[in-house]
Amino acid sequence: MRIYNTVDLTHGKEVELLVDSGSIHTVIPSEVLEELKIKPIEEMDVEVFRGVIVRRKYGIAVVEYENKFRGITVVFGEDKDTPVMGVALLEQLGYVVDPISRKLVP
Repeated sequence: MRIYNTVDLTHGKEVELLVDSGSIHTVIPSEVLEELKIKPIEEMDVEVFRGVIVRRKYGIAVVEYENKFRGITVVFGEDKDTPVMGVALLEQLGYVVDPISRKLVP
């Protein structure tokens, strides 16, 4: 998957994300978002492992996956946060997780 700043689709950054159908939000490492000059808009509470609630910055980015581009809300991941593709992005891209093969299917 490639991440872009909404105002510059000529420079993107490849990122590897864990698909997490139990997560609503997509979490990208802060360093990647900052390198692309994506600015946080605000902070929000995000539920993480075992229902723990943490406060994280979020912003807007464009993602590209298999030649599909979508504008999404991204959470600025911190050091201990796992980079994940959340269910909102999966749905926007038109994919679901096959529970048997654990692969993305259209």
